[in-house]
Amino acid sequence: MVSTFILALAAAASPAVSDQTTTNTATTLQQKFDKASKSFTEGRCRDAITEYKLIEKDPRIRVGSLPAATIALRKGICLTRTGSADEGKAAIFASLQVMEAAGPDFDEDVAMGWMAIGHASYHNLEYAEATQSYQRALAKLKGYNRLDALAGLAKSTTFDGTPQALSYAQEAIALINAQPTPDQTLLAMMHTLHARTLLNQGKAAEAHKTMQSALRLSGGLTTSNVKLTDMILRSDLAMAALQAGQKQLAQTYLAY
Repeated sequence: MVSTFILALAAAASPAVSDQTTTNTATTLQQKFDKASKSFTEGRCRDAITEYKLIEKDPRIRVGSLPAATIALRKGICLTRTGSADEGKAAIFASLQVMEAAGPDFDEDVAMGWMAIGHASYHNLEYAEATQSYQRALAKLKGYNRLDALAGLAKSTTFDGTPQALSYAQEAIALINAQPTPDQTLLAMMHTLHARTLLNQGKAAEAHKTMQSALRLSGGLTTSNVKLTDMILRSDLAMAALQAGQKQLAQTYLAY
């Protein structure tokens, strides 16, 4: 998205320089940005942080500009993923002021920034801030792209005790089921999140039924190829069954 802005910025930076020199300079800057973006996309955040910091030092990257904001956004996201949550959140907050003013063309970038703040806040047990951030992200997203934000909201509001807290997983389940080939793993995850919120609201029987749907989607009770997520689901099932008055069934879940 920002590539054309990087090139335009470089092209306008040295009006006294020949066209060929300006083009070469712009291309070099673009190549640096593309390299950093590749590291970012591939999840090599430490490399991306180093590469984005080098680009930020270029005098053509003007503080407060859209290219500078986009670079700071991606660097900030990586900082939140590598143990520097406060520094990363500060960089993202500062960049979002510029990017949100740039219009709907940058909605996905803005959503990505709010999601990173939401994740960092959630992992720091700051559930109110996480919820607000996920909601800001959700407002910028459409269709299937809403899934991650809905999952975040389902987790951050699970103890809120409101109908709204239940609605996030419900919308996610509807979005997945609307696909030509619904993703069974995603469906199981969303049913589990929905069930946990039901359980937290004292609706044990309904939670148990919903978790049974998640279990079926996950392959049912089996002793082969059992993953950590399977173990967690069975523990949740046992808790729901126990609260629903089905002690023997709870023991069965734990036996697997």
